[in-house]
Amino acid sequence: MSNMQSPGSDTLLGSLYRLILRCYPPQVYRRTAQDMTEVFLDIYAQERRNRRVAAATLFLVRAFLEVPFKAMRAYSESWFGSGNQGAIPNGKKRRFESTMLDVRYALRSLWKRPLYTSVSVITLGMGIGAATAMFSVIDGVLLRQLPYREPGRLVTAWIGYPEWGQFVNYRYDQYRLWRENNTAFQDVAIYLANSWGQGTVTGTGQPERVSTGTATASLLPVLGVDPILGRWFAPDEIGTEPGGAAPVAVVSYGLWSRMFGTDPNVLGRAFELDGITRTIVGVLPDGFRIRWLTGSPLGTREVVGKEVWLPLGQSYDCLTCGSSMYQAIGRLKPGASIDQAAAEALAIIEGTATGDDMTTRMVPRDEDETRGLGSPLILLLAATGVLLVIACGNIATLSLGEMQERRQELATRSALGAGRSRIVRQLLTESLILGLLGSLVGVVSAIVGTKGLLAMAPPIPRLDQIGVNTLALGFAVALGTLSGILFGTIPSILAARASIAGALRASGRSSTAGAGRHQKAVVALEVALTAVLLVTGGLLTRSLSNLLDVDPGFDPENLATLHVSLPESRYADQESHASFVTEVLQELTTIPGAVAVTAGNNLPFPGTISGWAVRDEAADPTLPRLSGALFHVAPGFHETLGIRLVDGRTFTEIDGPDAPSVGIVSETLANRLWPNGNAVGRRLAYPWTTVTVVGVVADVQRKGLGAPPELDFYVPFSQLPRAGVSFAVRTLSDPTLAIPQMRDAVWSVDSELAIIRSGSMESLISSSASDERFRTLLMGAFGILASALAAVGVFGVTARTVAQRTREMGIRMALGARESGVVTAILGGSLIAGLLGIAVGIVGALWASRLVSGFLFNIEPTDPTTYAVVVSLLLTLCLLASYLPARRIARVDPVDVLKAE
Repeated sequence: MSNMQSPGSDTLLGSLYRLILRCYPPQVYRRTAQDMTEVFLDIYAQERRNRRVAAATLFLVRAFLEVPFKAMRAYSESWFGSGNQGAIPNGKKRRFESTMLDVRYALRSLWKRPLYTSVSVITLGMGIGAATAMFSVIDGVLLRQLPYREPGRLVTAWIGYPEWGQFVNYRYDQYRLWRENNTAFQDVAIYLANSWGQGTVTGTGQPERVSTGTATASLLPVLGVDPILGRWFAPDEIGTEPGGAAPVAVVSYGLWSRMFGTDPNVLGRAFELDGITRTIVGVLPDGFRIRWLTGSPLGTREVVGKEVWLPLGQSYDCLTCGSSMYQAIGRLKPGASIDQAAAEALAIIEGTATGDDMTTRMVPRDEDETRGLGSPLILLLAATGVLLVIACGNIATLSLGEMQERRQELATRSALGAGRSRIVRQLLTESLILGLLGSLVGVVSAIVGTKGLLAMAPPIPRLDQIGVNTLALGFAVALGTLSGILFGTIPSILAARASIAGALRASGRSSTAGAGRHQKAVVALEVALTAVLLVTGGLLTRSLSNLLDVDPGFDPENLATLHVSLPESRYADQESHASFVTEVLQELTTIPGAVAVTAGNNLPFPGTISGWAVRDEAADPTLPRLSGALFHVAPGFHETLGIRLVDGRTFTEIDGPDAPSVGIVSETLANRLWPNGNAVGRRLAYPWTTVTVVGVVADVQRKGLGAPPELDFYVPFSQLPRAGVSFAVRTLSDPTLAIPQMRDAVWSVDSELAIIRSGSMESLISSSASDERFRTLLMGAFGILASALAAVGVFGVTARTVAQRTREMGIRMALGARESGVVTAILGGSLIAGLLGIAVGIVGALWASRLVSGFLFNIEPTDPTTYAVVVSLLLTLCLLASYLPARRIARVDPVDVLKAE
């Protein structure tokens, strides 16, 4: 492994060092900070180049620790002057010298107790690091404002149908009515930016697949964003019918940099997108995204950043087909409320409803971006807070133990004239230094932990912008300092309350009974908090297991998948679509080990299917319609995926483009539309056609394993092809081995197509539970860390008890007590504290489990199995942590004890 430091880490070290240099007086900092930072980085880089890792590490520690002391000296010189010039305020000078003496003495004292110092610093650093990492994520996701002008006035809008139990996006005609007649918004806009928007750019070198979106001319004005070059779309460039938009484009900063080399003269330059010549009229700011996650309130979450924006009115824009496909956003006028705007929007568009119970839903844009993320992140932050409290509890028990070891030292200092306030100040100085060292370790842990969190995290808003920033660093330092001071006051107060004479003549047990009770109380609290974390983690683990055991309605095993999108310039008619799918399917059948092959516009996972209003053709057309998800599939689709046929038949080759229009419905949709009769043979109507139902198939999980059954219906791909095509191959062995051959099969038919997504179906299903897995992994990790810290606490208290009672136990054994009885007595005291902590922890877990009940799937918050396992684990942990130090009693020689007497 290379020992060279990366430029990014050098920059971070330099920033940290400059932050600490602010301890100097402002005039000194301004004069010397830059030079000192450069020298610091040069020396550190030289040590790294010489592969002297230990020396480089020691240099870092020394460089960071010596700054506060040199800064205090600089302040002293600025206050008192250097040398003996002029009059010196002796009171201030004596206080300063006294403080420096406390600091030097504290450093020597901590250096002489390396085990106590290292355990305290590492324990505190772990707690601070975990809390700071979670704070960084929450700051980036929940606290930071969206990068738009006055983002608090931005609102996302949907149309709701409570009878259907869902919210849908706007239709184009509904948007026009809303925009022309509303009075609550300054302006409104719609856009289409789902994850399937793709295009192939040619004419700039090698063909490249890019993500595309379409939007109205009002979008950027609504957001309050200006292009860095050129302009956004003009109103007359928006099409009023499919294909009527002007051939212009606005490109992202990333595409401008990558494809055009940040050429400032790019405006007016033409390029080919799916065979259509487009003229660039603008370049968006770096990092611009219309939203960080796609999906409707009931949909999936995928991070999206569009590279090419086109004016609304492209050939694939559904302006007149009645599809609710456009996401809507508006900017409220000053003083207008969301409730007022929603009521007005409903009054404007209620005449366009497909049901009697239409409503509208509007939420602030920042809430929309973080929808469903606030509660899980706050839960995880609370868990890290519990972990930090456990870490601080360990420091308290260690401090109490060290206090007993130093009673004679502190009493002697008191006898020599040190007042109680001076002793308390000395101990507080040590605690402050421990807090600062813990903060330093916590900062490093936070940087590593944040990177780990981001590596494990599912798609969440602004994921690529989350990091340990200055605010997070300040949070870590403040947390460490406060924790050090707070938990250093416990031994300080005990020291101040101890009398000199009592401390000098105190014997083992009488002098330690009070501290022992405090230590056991703190350990009981640690065990209780650990029980809460373990129960919560256990419930989430069992919930995740239940979720992954759900039958998705098809067989995902040995199923390889691949998705492409056909450009309209080369696949403009039904015949070309059908021909492409047929040729690729023929190629797929030649893959070794392929058992069955099929195709469709999409597969059950990840489930980004648009909803269409469907009804029984024979029913009253004024009655509310259902929203069904439409799959366009090839023959053999249900057989290849393993979807069970309930009634009728599936599609075959006879269901070609010239055959009668037919369809297949899911079991739930059939029961909703025809609850009292057979669905086969009925006529199903949706926006542009009517089909005869020839079969009923089992429900499949489309949006997620825990989602309720969906209303799905299927039509033959040859009768109604789509630009997006998903291929599936069932294999005899590992499906990932077939994916490269599936790509080759597609490229053998069309070498210019880009593969949008590929992978095994099992991996797609697994990724659908990424949110649940993320929560479970973190809660499990916190539970393990808490258990380790609690074990350290139990071990430390028992070891301290053994050391303090060795004389007593030796005398007991000399008088005839058995070794087993002595060990049992030691274990009994520790186990009582552990049992008390477990009892309190179970009560706390019963309360906390109610808070996480919304995250549980098919498991009760009071699940007895989880509680029984946690109690058993904690009892075992307490027993082992107590037994290891307690068995030292068995090695005590009573003769040696009596000789010592």
